Amino acid sequence: MNMEGILYATPAAKSFSKSEEDKIKEEDKESKTGIEKTIFKEEKKTKIAIPREKKIKKIGKDEPKIKIDTLQDLNKLSFTQIKNLSISQLEGKLFEEAFHEAVYGKAGGKKIGYNIASIEFNVCMKVEFGYSIYLIGGCEFLGNWNPNGAYKMLWSEGHIWKSWLKKSQLPLAFHYKYAVVETTTQNAKRWEGGNNRYFCFYPIEEHLESPHLSYIIHATPVHKFTIGTTQMEYIREKEHLIICDNWQPSL
Repeated sequence: MNMEGILYATPAAKSFSKSEEDKIKEEDKESKTGIEKTIFKEEKKTKIAIPREKKIKKIGKDEPKIKIDTLQDLNKLSFTQIKNLSISQLEGKLFEEAFHEAVYGKAGGKKIGYNIASIEFNVCMKVEFGYSIYLIGGCEFLGNWNPNGAYKMLWSEGHIWKSWLKKSQLPLAFHYKYAVVETTTQNAKRWEGGNNRYFCFYPIEEHLESPHLSYIIHATPVHKFTIGTTQMEYIREKEHLIICDNWQPSL
């Protein structure tokens, strides 16, 4: 094989004269400048198109201060006034104690809020001897709608039937009803009418933890309120919630 022929056939690298190299550099420079100009113009258009943010007037120093040292000071305010108050407006011993406990807790460093540790269902119903009112619901602790596994309520004066349950025994939300059950056989004689009742811890705890109510609940041993059509009472010291239901008659 003739190696000389192969070497001769290989093309030589292309070379440019000095004037040609200067011309290429100038073209590259103009090209880059043109790109930069285009980008600058686009950015300028974008900046012009963005609207300026509106200045928000800050409120704080000019707000009138409301001093709450005792429960009597709190009672002078209407519910609407309390609801619309901001924390920066409030001062006084009662407010400061309630606010500190709600945010830091009695020991400090931990938010405690107003929790529910136990719950009590109440319903008024007069039944014949040998029968009791049972709390039946769609969870395991309430029998999963089976009277044999339902929760037997205790009779009290005025034909008020009560049941005391721990929050840990119940799901966060469940349906329930009351029924008249024969005590010995545990057969349901009569169910209350209407739709199934529904209970959920979330809206109640949200209500108890709302800022405009925290110091009211702190100042009162029993806080009474209504969610939907259900009347409730919250005992702060025991973290105990009482539900006061009315028996729903059958149609």
